[in-house]
Amino acid sequence: MRFRCLKRGFCCRRYWIPVTHLDIARISSYLGVDAAEVVDLKPVRIYGSYPQIPTVLVDGEPQYLALRDREDGSCILLDPSSGKCAVHDVKPLVCRFYPFTYRLEGGEVRVVVAEGAIGSCPGLVDDDAPIPQRVVEEVRRLAERHMFEIALWRAACIEWNRGGGGSREQFLEFLRSLIERDRVFAEA
Repeated sequence: MRFRCLKRGFCCRRYWIPVTHLDIARISSYLGVDAAEVVDLKPVRIYGSYPQIPTVLVDGEPQYLALRDREDGSCILLDPSSGKCAVHDVKPLVCRFYPFTYRLEGGEVRVVVAEGAIGSCPGLVDDDAPIPQRVVEEVRRLAERHMFEIALWRAACIEWNRGGGGSREQFLEFLRSLIERDRVFAEA
């Protein structure tokens, strides 16, 4: 398996991007914008059930925190003219994995090719060789960070949902306070 990112943005046009509050902290700080400018809420009833992704109750409905999309469905952070990410240096952890991802098996992190990546990611070549060890190690390192950040985000979602959730504006205030509270973890 060989991979070299060609920075054409195909993945940025194909997928919605679930994020944590720490992803948003890094992005909003990098761009110098308020979190509300880059986030969206994706209803579970429309986007499907992904038990590994924490949800928040907003306006009485479970929703995922995600990056905002453009009208054409592409990520708001994709520069349409260059095909490059506007926040490449601080892009969300799930974006840093792609076209790979990880699974926990028996307490071990197993690096795998993301579902649907073969044939759709132009920089991924399935040559029947194993995933290169340097890629495996990088994804494992990112996976450990991701698991930590997901755990923090899940705890925050539980805290928010325990109170019955709230409106979009109330949630955005909650998100801003979380970002401020946990900013040190985003910078680590």
